[in-house]
Amino acid sequence: MPEAPEVQTVLSTLEHQIKGVKILKAKIYHEKLSANMEAETMCESLKGQSIESFFRIGKYLGFETQDYDWICHLRMEGKFYLMDAIPEPKDKHIHA
Repeated sequence: MPEAPEVQTVLSTLEHQIKGVKILKAKIYHEKLSANMEAETMCESLKGQSIESFFRIGKYLGFETQDYDWICHLRMEGKFYLMDAIPEPKDKHIHA
């Protein structure tokens, strides 16, 4: 599990790479990842939103869009993958 400095590095890197990027499509492979709404509803709600700012609470990463704030944890692997297309999950570590 990544420690706080590594989490901050991931956050800073993501902020540099995807700040202002518009979400065209989202896919959640594990239903339990969206705690406050159905996974399908969350994916539809994120469409068209742009990631405006980033924050960290301990080891959790936070992302702000126009309408939503969402928080995630890096889990054991500690990675984010930036992809041009949504793949079918071949890797057990790809959750959304």
